[in-house]
Amino acid sequence: MEETFEFPKEILAPLRSITFGDIMDSPLAQPFAMSCIGSIVNTLPYRDQPLDRGDEILKNIFLQVYKAIPHEERMALFQQCNVLNNKRKEARN
Repeated sequence: MEETFEFPKEILAPLRSITFGDIMDSPLAQPFAMSCIGSIVNTLPYRDQPLDRGDEILKNIFLQVYKAIPHEERMALFQQCNVLNNKRKEARN
C-alpha cells in the first residue's frame, strides 16, 4: 500500500523503542489505540489500493486482536475516546 506521508527519521526513531503492545497496555493511549485498530479493521473493505505483504500481515494481526477484545470492552474504550474528544472540543470554545 502506498504511504500517504513519509515521516522523517527523527520522528520515527524514538517510536522504535516502544511496541503497539506497550501502547495498548497504557491507560494513556489504550482508548485511542483501540480506536485506531477499529478504524483500520472497519475501513478495510473501502481501500482502493491492494495491500503489500507487510500490510497484509498487519491487517491479519489487527483483525485477530480486534476480534479477541469483547464488544463491550471495545465500546467502553470508544466511549472514553468520545468523552475525551468532547472535553477537548468544549475547552476550545
